[in-house]
Amino acid sequence: MGQALGREVPVADLDALHVAIAEGHCVTVHQILGSSPSPARLVTARHPDSGGTALHVSCRACCLRCLDACLSPLLAASLRQPSLLSRALDAPSSRTGTTALMTACGRGFDPGAVLLIAAGADAALSDRVSGVTALHCAAAAGAATCVAALLSEAVTARGPAGRRVPLRGLVLEDCAGRHAYRDLRADHGLAPLHCAALHGGAAAVAALLRGGANAVALTSAHSTPPGAEYARQSTPLHLAAVAGDEASARALIQSTLRGRLAGLDIRRYRDARGHRPVDLARRLGAAPSLVAMLDPATPLRSVVQPVARPRRAARDAPPGPASLAVVAAGAVRRNLLRELAAREEGLRAAAGAQPRHRPASLLARLSLRARCSTDAGVRRGSAPAPGSPAERAAGAASASPTHAHGLFDVGSYLELTGEAGRADAAAAPLSLPRLSSCTSAGSEALCPVCMDAAPGVRLAGCGHAFCAACLRQVVAGERGPVPLRCPLCRGAAYALEPEQG
Repeated sequence: MGQALGREVPVADLDALHVAIAEGHCVTVHQILGSSPSPARLVTARHPDSGGTALHVSCRACCLRCLDACLSPLLAASLRQPSLLSRALDAPSSRTGTTALMTACGRGFDPGAVLLIAAGADAALSDRVSGVTALHCAAAAGAATCVAALLSEAVTARGPAGRRVPLRGLVLEDCAGRHAYRDLRADHGLAPLHCAALHGGAAAVAALLRGGANAVALTSAHSTPPGAEYARQSTPLHLAAVAGDEASARALIQSTLRGRLAGLDIRRYRDARGHRPVDLARRLGAAPSLVAMLDPATPLRSVVQPVARPRRAARDAPPGPASLAVVAAGAVRRNLLRELAAREEGLRAAAGAQPRHRPASLLARLSLRARCSTDAGVRRGSAPAPGSPAERAAGAASASPTHAHGLFDVGSYLELTGEAGRADAAAAPLSLPRLSSCTSAGSEALCPVCMDAAPGVRLAGCGHAFCAACLRQVVAGERGPVPLRCPLCRGAAYALEPEQG
């Protein structure tokens, strides 16, 4: 028989158990414990090399079934020895001084940590190397579930008066004096919230803040790890700036808008070297968005509230909410765009220019299919005038096999509402008008928008004239219940004056 640890635990059995746990062989773990004359002693025995027990190995391997298998003989033995379970759960490693609960929290093993807490593990213990608690380990690992479990009302400890109170508010001794458990300082001077801001991430920071952690807790005045980028008397926001964690910084700043810290701008806090969080962020080359967030000159409202997304353009709007007036205005705009395109082609043909071939746009297909103006005229009981754009559109649509949609037809209303805006923009994207060096003497014969081409199109009503290209851009950029507003007088326009000659 190999060398024994104590009187009844052979090293060979201990090796076999720890190897089976590390490899996740739960069946083998049950067989080893079932064949052992004292399974509770086998579970609680420390390995001579690692210094940990089977509970430590189970938490390090993040194996919940192995951990449960190791707890079963302890629960059975605790019926005869009530103190055995608590001593086994809180047994520190002989090398690091960490308990099984600290190991589970440090590994982010949420189910194991919750199981150990339910079994009665003491979360207030600290290791003998650095003075960290299970809450420090969970915060540094970013294990938000472990943090929430440790700070829940169900985790209690015996208070000064002998009554059990929630652990999160219990005041304990640490290297910097006396603090509540949720703000307890480790030997390196960091509270759990400092660890989360530096290593854990926004989820752990939010869980600590919900548990009542102090958002302006300062690191210890006499202890800072060698080579650290932060100084003594640093807030969690300083450490979030060092880590470059924008989400954690936003959560910390937002927590000061309510409760006892309402109205306090923690971005103005300075550490022992006189540095603010924004100074550290700039020195370490943080993202410009984080630097702007940490700058005290930036209003708090713009920091804590997410930037409002710009309203979607009409072409991206979902079908349904547009009113009938908006749909009618879109139909008129489509008719105007169609007539303007026809007049541009006529002007090019008259000038002897060969028009460039352009594939039929979505606007053209939609306008011909919908026949909005023709249907509207038929519903009013009047036929389109001979030679008018409406008559030409009706002729083109009648030659097409496409089904005609009425403007106020319930079946086509949703379809037109969703496609009208997309068709407007697809026909002619809005661009800035060109500027030329025309003199004022010849400006009367030029388009008042681009000051380059002859004004060949006149609006009905106000009578102002523009070139077809500029007016097409203005029509395509219009939205709302008015089809077109004159660029000069801003009057509503619904049609073009007929071509002369």
